[in-house]
Amino acid sequence: MRSPTSTSVAALSMLALASLPGERSAYPPEMISQQGPPPAGEVNRMHTEELDDDKTEPPLLRHEIISHDIIRDTMLRRGTTYVVEGEVHVRTGVTLRVEDDVTILLRNGYRPMRAIDTSALVFDSGSRLEAQKIVFGSADESGNKVTKALNGGVYFCGSYRTATTDGISSVAGSPVSLFKASCIIADHIGRPDPREGDGDDKVCDDIDAVSIIGVGRDEWRIATVESICSGDDGIDITNSSIELDTLVVMAPIEDGINVTSSSITVRKNCTVLMSRSDAVDREIFDFEIDNGPVLLAMPQGALVTFSGYWGNRADDALVTSLDMPRPPELGAPNKFYEFSGPLSKGPLRVDSNTTD
Repeated sequence: MRSPTSTSVAALSMLALASLPGERSAYPPEMISQQGPPPAGEVNRMHTEELDDDKTEPPLLRHEIISHDIIRDTMLRRGTTYVVEGEVHVRTGVTLRVEDDVTILLRNGYRPMRAIDTSALVFDSGSRLEAQKIVFGSADESGNKVTKALNGGVYFCGSYRTATTDGISSVAGSPVSLFKASCIIADHIGRPDPREGDGDDKVCDDIDAVSIIGVGRDEWRIATVESICSGDDGIDITNSSIELDTLVVMAPIEDGINVTSSSITVRKNCTVLMSRSDAVDREIFDFEIDNGPVLLAMPQGALVTFSGYWGNRADDALVTSLDMPRPPELGAPNKFYEFSGPLSKGPLRVDSNTTD
């Protein structure tokens, strides 16, 4: 069986880097909407809209709007594109089944505040995903797929540890989550710093493409994650312990892989391709040890491609490898780092015990 990434990494890497804007996007007025998510607890409602035949994009069979929490087991079927409107949760105890190669779009623009103020798909602690390949993308106000990341991202919450990211929380001790898929692709997902500037509050917080919160190894069965042109970091992993075959991040606005107090094992291929933009706070790895150390590990024989800035004067991401060149020391000027090849001499460890 052909790997999900066998063509996409090579074909999309140059395209993604070429399309990365020189400056961070701001929210244009036309993307701001007054229509928001439904109140929590209402029954899931979807409605079908036929697309006009004269659109410039190839006509789709149909698309469906998902605007309320998913409170019962649900199937998303091939041949339909689904558009998430507002902050939508897959509730505890609910299974979302997705047929192979389904596209789920997150509608861009502000929404009235729930936990966050943009459209997002949140898998609550104790929920389940059963899928093959899923493509997540962004949509404009008409539901058309666009290449602009101004949305709330995708969140996977486990029961392994309690943690919070962007106001979305995992709950330790809740029913066990289970996320199964061969591949998830996040294309133009997340959002950059808004006009008000960077910060940790709900108004100024940027949002990563894929966030994994409090997920344990028994809960994570997604083999491949690809993040392309994310609005902020390509992937964010917090208070988790997971394994996967392939992790690919291409052309993130900020960091490639952001990890907080977590352990990640990538068994086959880890790729981070960044532009040479000299914007501040852009690193291959951003490690934070709020509740414990950080470790990213890969076995001997795995493939590695890193092209981007390595750390900064305050970020300590230490490398143990017989194959890779030594990155800049802690406190040294930030430099562009490049390595591509197999780990032929031994395994790789990238870890941190130092506060960012």
